[in-house]
Amino acid sequence: MNTSQDLRAAVFRTTHSALESGALIPFDVTAETVRSEDGPWRIDWASSLARKDQTGIPKPGAKPTDFNPFLPYDPALHVADLGPDHVLLINKFPVKPGHVIVITRDFFEQQEALTRRDLGALATTMSGLPGLAFFNGGTTAGASLRHRHLQIAPMDAPLIEHLLPQIERSELPQQIRPLPFRHALIHFAEPWPQDQASAADRLFQAYQRALDFCGLKPGTDGTLPPYNLLATQQWLLLVPRSRETWETDGDAVSLNAISFSGSIFVRDPALIARVKAAGLISLLRHVGVPV
Repeated sequence: MNTSQDLRAAVFRTTHSALESGALIPFDVTAETVRSEDGPWRIDWASSLARKDQTGIPKPGAKPTDFNPFLPYDPALHVADLGPDHVLLINKFPVKPGHVIVITRDFFEQQEALTRRDLGALATTMSGLPGLAFFNGGTTAGASLRHRHLQIAPMDAPLIEHLLPQIERSELPQQIRPLPFRHALIHFAEPWPQDQASAADRLFQAYQRALDFCGLKPGTDGTLPPYNLLATQQWLLLVPRSRETWETDGDAVSLNAISFSGSIFVRDPALIARVKAAGLISLLRHVGVPV
């Protein structure tokens, strides 16, 4: 893959062929935009999440298992090789058309710190595919699989885009008052680099600074405390986590990295009204770490 057009074309071809073969399950999405004093946000229901629950992949709140669909991965979902260590796949359970996953060829724990090679593969994909990149660092942060995987979905981030005008452009992390939980937000001072090595360096250095800013360090087992990572070509956000779900009337809504962009995905459309009544910031505060 030498150009952005090549990568986008490969995603389109693979999505089309995977739908025809049945490797990618058709899905529906219902979205409602909410206007509040905290800014705009969305509540989405995707039928793919319900179908995901019907597989061997753990449901929200479940204990992690050794289930691993990436060893081996389904060749029908293969988009491109990203060097010797990573592969780009179509997400079998997408939240949007064009939702892709960057996985390691070999098994690495999801909750271990990301490496420069991980973020280099992500930066390569971000340079070719517009959208929101995100990572769920551990089960408490919304990860359903232990095998290391990063994701990109062709969607915006209504909450963060609403806040950006008040955030200084800097390569250093900041914590902004409207978000009442521990976090590190970097609003990049310079445009996204054109060469892949520089883009990888930017992403990796920002990630390390954000970890330090939030005080996240590996434990004796080599894993980091749970956190979410989100990034676009303009900014990077890292959020430590205290719990995975927000509970309402016996139901649990799993909140992952996408939630901190301002999009809450629910598995049951009946939950939309309850989530709307609770409010975005209230949900995020519940699963974040107090400032």
